[in-house]
Order: sequence, then C-alpha cells, then structure tokens
Amino acid sequence: MSIDEPDISLGFVAPPENVEHLKSMYFPSKVGGKPSWLSLGHLPLAKDLACPVCKKPLVFLLQAYAPLEEKDDCFHRTVFMFACRNGDCYTKNDNRPITVFRSQLPRKNEYYSFEPCSTSPASKGEPTFAELISSDSADRSPLCVVCGCSGSLW
Repeated sequence: MSIDEPDISLGFVAPPENVEHLKSMYFPSKVGGKPSWLSLGHLPLAKDLACPVCKKPLVFLLQAYAPLEEKDDCFHRTVFMFACRNGDCYTKNDNRPITVFRSQLPRKNEYYSFEPCSTSPASKGEPTFAELISSDSADRSPLCVVCGCSGSLW
C-alpha cells in the first residue's frame, strides 16, 4: 500500500462459526444480542443507558474489539454502541439517541489471563469466564438476563 492510498478495513456481519466465541473471554466484535463486556466492573448504569431525548432504555447495537497492543493501559479495548429504538428521537445533526462506551484493560488485569485464551476449555487452575461473572465480588455488577446490561432497575 502506498502513502497516497487510505488504510481502509471493511467488516461484514456474518453468523459466528461458534457461538461460544461471542463470550467476553474471546474478545468478540459483534452486532446485536447482548454485550460481551470486557470488564465486569464499572458497567454503565441504567441512567447512562437511557435515551437523552425520550428517556427510554437504549438497546445494544454492536461492539467492536479494537486493541492498542502498543499501549500498556489499553492492550484490550472494546467499543460498545447503544441506540434508541424510537425513530422520532433522530433528527438531522443530532447524535443524542446514540451512545458509545469504551472499555479498556491492560494486558495484566483481574479478568483475563496474560496469555491469549484458546478455544479449548480453561486451563487447570484458571477460572472460567462463568466463574468470573458468578463471583460475588462487590465491584462486579450483576447482569440482566434479558439485555446483558447492569442488573439495576430502570
């Protein structure tokens, strides 16, 4: 690629080869369903996931895994996009019905192994993701079984 050519990457939505790979431990990029949160603490609150126009809950639209491996504090980085279902909230030059959150973690963190996760079951002595999210640690938000967001009430 020459200097004059832009660096463009295109992505296409396709069914996953294995639905297990949509879990957080595999750092997925995906459209729809429930968010696969990168960090289980510091999730957006209900008030953060309400449309600023109509005040109704936003819905999860997509997430993109966008690591910056050359930076220590964001070795893992995911962007989460939420949008309002109400078409009346959208007006020209107004992005308020769309909310984007960024979550990032250093390579060494409390949630994931320092070494990349394989597609096989967890190594002996390494907690599975299910064990991590079921932890009753005070800094981990309970997840709603319907939307996958913080379990607090609207």
